[in-house]
Amino acid sequence: MLIGKYPWMYKTQCDAHGIQLLLKDTYEKVNWVQKPLVRVLRLVDNDWSTAGYLYEAMERAKEAIQQRCDNNEDKYIQIWELFESRRSQNIIHPIHAAAAFLNASYMCSETFMENREMKEGISFILENLVTIEEKTDFMGEVQLYRMKVSSLFTVTAMTMLKTSHPHSLPILKKYAIRILSQPCSSSACERNWTAFEAAQTKKRNRLAPEMLDDLVYCGSAHDREQDMEDHASGGMVENVNDNVIDDDDL
Repeated sequence: MLIGKYPWMYKTQCDAHGIQLLLKDTYEKVNWVQKPLVRVLRLVDNDWSTAGYLYEAMERAKEAIQQRCDNNEDKYIQIWELFESRRSQNIIHPIHAAAAFLNASYMCSETFMENREMKEGISFILENLVTIEEKTDFMGEVQLYRMKVSSLFTVTAMTMLKTSHPHSLPILKKYAIRILSQPCSSSACERNWTAFEAAQTKKRNRLAPEMLDDLVYCGSAHDREQDMEDHASGGMVENVNDNVIDDDDL
């Protein structure tokens, strides 16, 4: 209904659910594949802005599987087939590929290589999300961004890649912010509904809507604080920007 009313809106599947399906598929074959995938699941199973990291995280998980098999194709090809099937059907959407390209810190890293999926992702955004009036300017700015023009990627800009886009690309920056600000999972929404269900007991049915909202807010805030503490102690987005996979991570 909302997408019909607002044509520039678009929804993707819950990636946490897709990764859980992949974990189930691979566990039936080899359980050592679980660790790289669990790291991706920990990245996306929250309401943080992770859209710009999912694509890279899945690529790194795939590389970890290959390295674990000593780059022996006979060992990893069957696992890769399961991986690619779930990846394309339930996890990676063209928006995620475009988000990887629009993530300036990843795009300017040594490991980045633009591929067909990313180009198709940018085309998807152009066709479905960018307004007619901005399409020409959008693609012009994409080309400047892709070329890493020195006048845009100054020393100051390069030091701020993790938090901002070049200021001289206003149209591209606007859409990049919208896309990179998105979470990859609906788990947070589901937890909110669970919180409402827990708060809505027979006694509490008599509460005014405002009081019920306050009760749910307090419970959700407590859970959020706990998540932050877990993140600070254990690091939920583990090494998401690292370019090297250590042997201990396999």
